[in-house]
Amino acid sequence: MRRIPSQLALVATAFACMLALVACGSSAPVLQFVTISPTTATISVGTTQQFTASAYYSDGSIKDGTSLVTWGSSPTTVATIDAGGVATGVAAGSATVTAMAAGTPGASATLSVTQLTSMTVTPSSANVAAGNTQQFTATGKFRNPDGTTRQTDVTSLAKWTSAATAVATIDNTGRAAAVASGTSLITASLFGVSASTNIVVGPPVAVSLQVTPAAPSVAVGNALTFSVQELFSDGSLHPFSGTVTWSSDAAATASILAGSGISAAHAAGTANITATEGALTGTTVLSVVAGKAHYAYVNGGASSAKIAEYSVDISKSAPLVSIGTVPQAPNPSQAVLHPSGKYLYATDLNSPDCQVWVYEVNSATGAVTRAGTPPFSQVSAGKVGLNYATIDPYGRFLYVVSGSAATISTFQISQTDGSLTAVTGSPFSFATFNGPGFVITDHTGAYLYVVSTGNNTVSAFSIDQKTGAPTPLSTPTFATGASPIAAAFDPSGTHLYVADAGPAPSGPGLVTEFAMDPTTGLLTSIGADKTVTGGTNVINLTVDPSGSRLYVLDGGTAPANGQVFAFSIGTGGFLGSAIGSMVATGRFPRGIAIDPTGVLLAVDNAGDGTNSGSISLFSVGSDGALTAKTPVAAGVNAFHVIFYDAP
Repeated sequence: MRRIPSQLALVATAFACMLALVACGSSAPVLQFVTISPTTATISVGTTQQFTASAYYSDGSIKDGTSLVTWGSSPTTVATIDAGGVATGVAAGSATVTAMAAGTPGASATLSVTQLTSMTVTPSSANVAAGNTQQFTATGKFRNPDGTTRQTDVTSLAKWTSAATAVATIDNTGRAAAVASGTSLITASLFGVSASTNIVVGPPVAVSLQVTPAAPSVAVGNALTFSVQELFSDGSLHPFSGTVTWSSDAAATASILAGSGISAAHAAGTANITATEGALTGTTVLSVVAGKAHYAYVNGGASSAKIAEYSVDISKSAPLVSIGTVPQAPNPSQAVLHPSGKYLYATDLNSPDCQVWVYEVNSATGAVTRAGTPPFSQVSAGKVGLNYATIDPYGRFLYVVSGSAATISTFQISQTDGSLTAVTGSPFSFATFNGPGFVITDHTGAYLYVVSTGNNTVSAFSIDQKTGAPTPLSTPTFATGASPIAAAFDPSGTHLYVADAGPAPSGPGLVTEFAMDPTTGLLTSIGADKTVTGGTNVINLTVDPSGSRLYVLDGGTAPANGQVFAFSIGTGGFLGSAIGSMVATGRFPRGIAIDPTGVLLAVDNAGDGTNSGSISLFSVGSDGALTAKTPVAAGVNAFHVIFYDAP
């Protein structure tokens, strides 16, 4: 029997021959030997394998010899091979593939041929809702050359078909797409062997929840209502059919009411808002940004029965530009914005009792118009007088405190049109009240605080989260300084500051500092009242968006102008030293507001009571100090100024 030398030996021989030829001075390269690739291969019956040959010459060159050699296969009952080196599996077994060239020992390779004898498709039967997909798997049973058998996943090799493509289609990976109700035969074929199973397509089913709006952005202090629908397997949307529960994974950034989907934005950042209905869930990302002031509103009381409107651009030297006024029958003592930015509410001074007037706000223009159709939406809320209002952070409830009636009128706010409905038991009276005035809720909407000038206290209440009704806390009142007028929370919602006018008529005026326990709503004094040196009639205050500065408004003593004092806020909410010098406002200031970026502060001035009010404007330096800008004429007997904030 002729032995074919190994490829390594042939290579060595070739180099020796090349040296000999060079020594002899031969110039025509001579074929020395050939190799074959691959040297081993395995295929199945009916499939092919490409073999190639490399030719080695005496000058050291290597060329493709696939077409130069003579190919052979033995036995041909196992595999055949054509002139181009393509072998075809015929039957299970082992065959030797050879590549021969004249003057060379040739080369050989081993080809193992397996045979697919049967296939199975799993799952054996599948029930799938329309719109869903189903992955099928094909497993082949092969007979090896030595007679043993093996099972191999042939899903990606098989040809897949669906008998009824109107019911289900299938791709070349075995993934079927359910189209419409019915039954279709799914078949996998390979090497002449096939296997089948049924797919039964039923009606579409709910697979998840779709939350809208998707990936919204809101400003700190804004509220946003999310809605949800069931997303079915066919891509259609349907109203939810069960109980949906809402949650936020970052409540300090944005909290959400579990039962209604109304969110309140508290701090810049992101929060994943998730809706859950049984096993179904849906999530969207809510981005909370610092926002900016787009518009400003100043309500006029007494002789100026209207609301002045302004556009705001803090980058301009004249940041407030008048865009009109809103005439109305009542004399508004205060205006408050709904946290959604959709509505504005104004309390009036008319007799025989106070009315709350409802307005719609055009977010694109800032224009304010009466809501509803005649008779325009309005509700009664206590006796005539300076009645103050606040809205909880989610925009669910409006509270109006009547000083003369010593009551809290409580209204539910329609999320559809902003209309008001008095809650059962409203107006509420409490023994702790004595000249109640200013009212404010905490950042979570769980607690309500009312400043009572008559007994120098802050009355604290828990808020019924379903009805909005207030209930006094276990400790119902907390002492302030003399004649408290207004209050403000810091951005964290954990520190409350109260403006105390001080002993009339000479002040000097104080600020009472409280820490608020978010779990109970109870207030704890965090130090002695801060004296506002130089103040005579402290009437209002506000905290900047960073929570590091407090600005205190002093009304002054007629006929002198008012003034604003700035203080630093240290660790634990303690008020620190004064920042810069006090700055003067116009006459009879009442309200104070700071834009969400913390660079523009506004104070409204009632003026001389003949609609000559104004808005004092101040730029806020990096150190918190105030620099006066050109004031803006209000055209109303200005009572309060508020900013419309949005992204």
